[in-house]
Amino acid sequence: MPASCCVRGLGSSRTQSAGTSFPHDTTIHDIYTAHQAVEHDGVNVLCLGGRVIGSEVAAEIVAAFLRASISDEDRHVRRRARVQEIERTGGVDERE
Repeated sequence: MPASCCVRGLGSSRTQSAGTSFPHDTTIHDIYTAHQAVEHDGVNVLCLGGRVIGSEVAAEIVAAFLRASISDEDRHVRRRARVQEIERTGGVDERE
């Protein structure tokens, strides 16, 4: 899984989101969110803020992110399906 780092992580996240190769990214600054984002939301790109966290914490976040696996729990599968639907339709309700 790719990782990106900039001053706050926000520019990296915006840049990654603009492409189609890695559409599921987020800026992460703590260990819990690092594994939860993969497990629950299927995030596959980690963006870090180089001036927000130190190198030791960053290493722990990367390790947690890389150890995580996508959850097959029904609620997580449904959540990811809703996000994919929004991405597909641009958030427009096609029933209208």
